[in-house]
Amino acid sequence: EIAIENGHVGLFVTLTAPAAYHAVLESSNMPNPKYNGATPRETQLYLRDLWGRTRAQNDRDGIAPYGFRVAEPHHDGCTHWHMMVFMPADDIEIFKRNLRKFALQEGANDPGADKHRVKFEALDPAKGSAAAYMMKYTAKNIDAEDIKEDANGRDIITKEMRVNAWAGVWGIRQFQAFGQPPVTPYREGRRVAEAVVEQAPECVKVIWLAG
Repeated sequence: EIAIENGHVGLFVTLTAPAAYHAVLESSNMPNPKYNGATPRETQLYLRDLWGRTRAQNDRDGIAPYGFRVAEPHHDGCTHWHMMVFMPADDIEIFKRNLRKFALQEGANDPGADKHRVKFEALDPAKGSAAAYMMKYTAKNIDAEDIKEDANGRDIITKEMRVNAWAGVWGIRQFQAFGQPPVTPYREGRRVAEAVVEQAPECVKVIWLAG
């Protein structure tokens, strides 16, 4: 809603680590002979560093994209990211250039790197809201409800359970907003007793009631 109000456009981004971070080849399910031994946690740190350098370049270029990202495991547990990013239309090509630049600094000669390392897809409001778009990736990475038993009376191991175990074992933060105001002041404000708010300035009352 904020993006639409400000005339901003959205991008859906998929960011993947170089081939050497993948233990298993997706095409054949065979061990990757070029695997560098990176754990999912180390791959997450690699992506965080890549994203940090991209944001620093964005700052230097005077653009400030904002949005939300989800970390997920590939078939072999290697970490990759999905991001929903908003910005003015004039900033789109700058953002793409910056992220692609840092995404290809390592393993640029990997087969298909230029095509698959980082993917951009314009968010089309006609196909559904951006919130619904991202909820798809959020919902499939949280606990499933109504777990049923299998034929042997054992709990079914769902995809969501596997992803939660993956994130817990490797200490990976699955969901994160970026480029937005911090949520801490809002949370702290909600903890203030109503009696205290009644004695506060009018601006504080407005913020508290808006929550």
